[in-house]
Amino acid sequence: MTGRDRAEPPPTAPQQSRIFIVAGEPSGDVIGAEIMAALIAQSPQPITFAGIGGPRMAALGLKSEVAIDALSVFGVFELIPQLWRIRQILQQTLTAIAGFQPDIVLTVDSKGFSFALAKRLAARRGSALVPRLMHVVAPTVWAYRPERARKIAAFLDHLLVLFPFEPGYFTIHGLLTNFIGHPAADRQLGNGKRFRASHEFAPDVPILGLFPGSRRSEVQRLLPDFLAAAKILSARYERLKIVLPTVSAVMDHVQHAVQASDLDITVLPDVDDKSDLFAGIDLALAASGTVTLELALAAVPSVVAYRLHPLSALIALRIVDLSAVVLSNRILGRAVQPVFLQKHCTPDNLASALKTFLEAPDAATQAAAIAAELRQLLRQGDPELHGTAAAAAANFVLAELAGGNALRT
Repeated sequence: MTGRDRAEPPPTAPQQSRIFIVAGEPSGDVIGAEIMAALIAQSPQPITFAGIGGPRMAALGLKSEVAIDALSVFGVFELIPQLWRIRQILQQTLTAIAGFQPDIVLTVDSKGFSFALAKRLAARRGSALVPRLMHVVAPTVWAYRPERARKIAAFLDHLLVLFPFEPGYFTIHGLLTNFIGHPAADRQLGNGKRFRASHEFAPDVPILGLFPGSRRSEVQRLLPDFLAAAKILSARYERLKIVLPTVSAVMDHVQHAVQASDLDITVLPDVDDKSDLFAGIDLALAASGTVTLELALAAVPSVVAYRLHPLSALIALRIVDLSAVVLSNRILGRAVQPVFLQKHCTPDNLASALKTFLEAPDAATQAAAIAAELRQLLRQGDPELHGTAAAAAANFVLAELAGGNALRT
C-alpha cells in the first residue's frame, strides 16, 4: 500500500494501548507532539505514552527518559565524542521499553538513534514478543546512499514518509510505506502585524530572520558567518531589523555570540509557534534542514547555508547529491532557495544573496507563488478532506493497533 491511502482501523481495538514514542531533536518533538495529540483525539480507547521527547511532547503528558539534546548530534566526527553516552541512552531506552511493554514503538526522525534502537528490538524476534516498529520521517535515500532503503526494510514494520516521491524507494524492498504529507504544509499562516506589534517593530521596516540551527554543533559553525553577513547588511540598510529565534539547548551560546557581535538583534527564545514570526519577517538566512521548507511554505525569501566538520564534509561531499540538500529545491526540481555549503558559506556570499532579495521588487510575489506550489504537492489535496499529516499518521498507528498485529514474535 502506497500513497496517501487511509488504513481504516477495524471496529475492535485493545482496551488500552501502549505506545513508546521517541523523538531525539526539537523538530521531531514538534512532529511527535502533533501525532500524540492526533492519537489522543482519534483513538476510541485510552493510550498510554512513554518514551523520549522534548517540551511539546511533555506538555501532552510524556515523561522523557532522557533530555533530547543529548541525542541532537550531527556529523560523523561530532558524534564520536558522544558515542559512549549515546550507547548508554540506547541501553537505558531498551530497558525502559522492556518494562513498559508497548504495543508499538514509534520513532520520529533522529535516524541514527532511532534505527539503532529498532534494529536491536527487531533482533529479538523469534525469542520474545516484539512491538510493531514504526518510523516517521524517512532517511534521505534519494539524496545519498540509496542502499539504506533495503537495510531499513529488514527491521522496520511500517514507514511513514513526508514527501510524495519517497514511498517507491522503500516499497520495492517490501517495506510497508505510506505518504502522510508534510506537517509544515498543514500549519496555518501567521499574523505578521501581530508579530511586529508584539516586538515593537514598525510595519514598514525590513526584518531579517536568522535561523542557525538547533544543534550546538550547527550553531557553533554557522552563527559566526550568519552574524558577519548580518553586519554587512546592517551597514548598508540602516533600517534593517534582525531577529534570531533559538532553543534552550543552545541559548547560552547564541546570547554570548550576539552580545559579542555588537549588532542590535532580537533573540527569541523557544518560540512555540513560528507562524507569526514567519509572517512578520521579510527574508531569512537559515541552516539547511526542516526550517528551510517551513520558510518556503510561509512565503519567506530565504538563503540556505551549512557547514559540517571538515572531516565529516569530506565524507559527505563524496556521497551526497548536493541538488537534494535543500528540500524545496528537491521537491520542485529547480533552485528556488540559493544554497551555500562549506567553503562557499562565507559572510560575503550570504550577504550578497540576501541583498538580491532585499532589492528585488517581486521577491515577495515569487515567494508566495513558490509557497502555493509546494503546499499543493505536500498536501496532496484539500486538507479539509484529507486531514493533517499528524492525523494520517495517527490513523495508520491506530490501524496497526486495531488490527491485532501490534506484537509479533
